[in-house]
Amino acid sequence: MIKTKLNKNHQFNLKIVLLMGIISGMVQILAGIIMYICDIYFERWSLVISLFILGLCILIATIVYLKILPKSTYRSLLLTGILVGVCTGLLYLVYNIISISFFYPDFISQAIAASDPADSGKMESLNQNTLVASIALSGFLLLSISGLIISLIAPLISRLYKRSS
Repeated sequence: MIKTKLNKNHQFNLKIVLLMGIISGMVQILAGIIMYICDIYFERWSLVISLFILGLCILIATIVYLKILPKSTYRSLLLTGILVGVCTGLLYLVYNIISISFFYPDFISQAIAASDPADSGKMESLNQNTLVASIALSGFLLLSISGLIISLIAPLISRLYKRSS
């Protein structure tokens, strides 16, 4: 078991957190695939679905971590949420690069068509590799930064959940 000291009184279980991050990433990838198949992936409001799923995964991860290590501090739960968000973002980045490059041949043209008319001209001027990297990196940044913001609140909610159960 991989443990890291956060302070002299508390151990942080990195192995559990990384496992929860991988599960969260897989859930996010599955949601992306479903949204793409249902032809809603490029809708502006589909972002709300992705952020809701990320928030739910981070909340569940902090609750699970609190159940496994009941004396967890706010700091360890915050770190749990941040790492779950970053793991989710990293997995989604790798998935986007692989899937756009090899499995979804029309993805770039669909992204350009769905973009703002002012941005579509800029997007068309970039080469395909630059566009794939840009799309993948923007998804990573969105999930990681949103994960950080959600992680500020999730430990408080998970503590409330623990008290009520």
